[in-house]
Amino acid sequence: MTRILIAGVSTRGFAESAARAGYDVVAVDGFGDLDLRAQCREVVVARTANGEGRFSCKLASRRARPLACDAVAYVASFENHPHALRALTRGRVLWGNRPGVVTRAPDPLRARQPDRPYLEGFDQRTESTQSDQSATRMSTAVPPSSRMALGLF
Repeated sequence: MTRILIAGVSTRGFAESAARAGYDVVAVDGFGDLDLRAQCREVVVARTANGEGRFSCKLASRRARPLACDAVAYVASFENHPHALRALTRGRVLWGNRPGVVTRAPDPLRARQPDRPYLEGFDQRTESTQSDQSATRMSTAVPPSSRMALGLF
């Protein structure tokens, strides 16, 4: 079973979906509530001030380092903290936008490059039914009409 590490301020929805899809889930979260714990093998809370303060992406990436996983995914607010995202994903398979994409995304002129019309997608490694490892590249183009809804303008 593939173990996925999900990190972010509130990972419950994503963790529940991943668990229902058959993944073994570990989470680094800002709350660590009981319904999240019911879906995960392990939950680590990442809040400053001895657990009484705010969620911290930097702290979450540090707390995630010792957790074993096959892949890592993230939810809010890692998109605003590319350095913490880089630390979270170092040496791991990332299911999502890489730190460089996250850095360019708020600025549509930086996000658009001649060889990449919009935002670059993500690398996804999966196991096939014959258990051979294969890597596929997925690219998702964000049409101009959707960029405003996504906050890219």
